[in-house]
Amino acid sequence: MFYIVNVDRNWAIGAAGDMLVHLKTDLKFFKDQTMGKTVLMGRKTYESLPGQKALPGRRNIVLTRNKAFQADGFETVHSVDEALALAATMADDDFVIMGGANIYETFRPYCDHAIITKIYATFDNPDALITDLDQAADWEVVWESETIEDPQYDHRRVVYRNTNPTPNPYIDEGSAI
Repeated sequence: MFYIVNVDRNWAIGAAGDMLVHLKTDLKFFKDQTMGKTVLMGRKTYESLPGQKALPGRRNIVLTRNKAFQADGFETVHSVDEALALAATMADDDFVIMGGANIYETFRPYCDHAIITKIYATFDNPDALITDLDQAADWEVVWESETIEDPQYDHRRVVYRNTNPTPNPYIDEGSAI
């Protein structure tokens, strides 16, 4: 499992229930990286989707404590354990964490890598931040792009590897998927 997100210089990811910026080139990159995969999001991220529509070409899962939650095109899980059990049924690269901040923080220890778009900007009044992987002991940079010049905001992409991921308790290490 891995996560994908864009961050500002302070590792902020959102404000007022939305992304800090809808960076068109990054949204296309996100689509390319997640197409054909299962994406896990929290309820607040679901609510931030345009029209609260499922992302086409992907299996959309919402993690929510609300047992009555239903939405067309979405499946639900109601606990971290339920999400991890689902992730255990597929290849690591086919299960993608896509937010929000609490979901990233909860699943970060289980992720083997993260794809981060670092926006060369700092936004006012963010209310959602995630762990700065440059400061995280068990994470290291394995690839970094050159600066991507963009009419909205220049940015670069960085892939981090978790050097000590927490094993998914629902995967039998003696068997292959």
